[in-house]
Amino acid sequence: MNGGAVLEAEKKPIVLFVSRLVWEKDLRVLANAYQFLRSRRKDFEMVVVGDGHAREEFQQIMPEAHFLGFQTRQALSEAFASSDIFVFPSTTETFGLVTLEAMASGTVPVAAKAGGAVDIIEEGKSGFFSEPLNSMDLAKKVEVLLDLPEKRKFLSEAAVKRAQLFSWENIFEQLFFNYEEVIHHYRKLDETHRAA
Repeated sequence: MNGGAVLEAEKKPIVLFVSRLVWEKDLRVLANAYQFLRSRRKDFEMVVVGDGHAREEFQQIMPEAHFLGFQTRQALSEAFASSDIFVFPSTTETFGLVTLEAMASGTVPVAAKAGGAVDIIEEGKSGFFSEPLNSMDLAKKVEVLLDLPEKRKFLSEAAVKRAQLFSWENIFEQLFFNYEEVIHHYRKLDETHRAA
């Protein structure tokens, strides 16, 4: 099926995964969660964006999913904006930019509670965490969002607002604030030592 048609025409909620397709991204966790969900329901579409040495085998264990390959710029933006739920089981991310991109597009994240996602997502407010390496927990969190479209809408709006906090302007403002706090702290220590 044409990727664009999936993203434009489907009325079913779209569950999106964006990543390099390499096993260290915990692809098996996602595949097991997907298979569990697919065995119980057909009311969603799974879209995978990315490429890598694991793609062929990954595609074989998720045959009903739509694999769009490597995407950039406009096509990648459309994938995020056209989706409803973003799943990210990887436990090896440092910052998790892809989760932030999903949130900025209003796509509700369900990410492993590990790495950068911990600082980005507010549990139950702008997305959900799943237990690391736990396929069933990942599937159950996705299922909550599939079953509760109003909750998904609320989290989507909150995710956009949360993502805005991570603009470069806000990051630099926080960085300068932290520098000022450190300078202030060491000035006080210096004054204390001189007085003693």
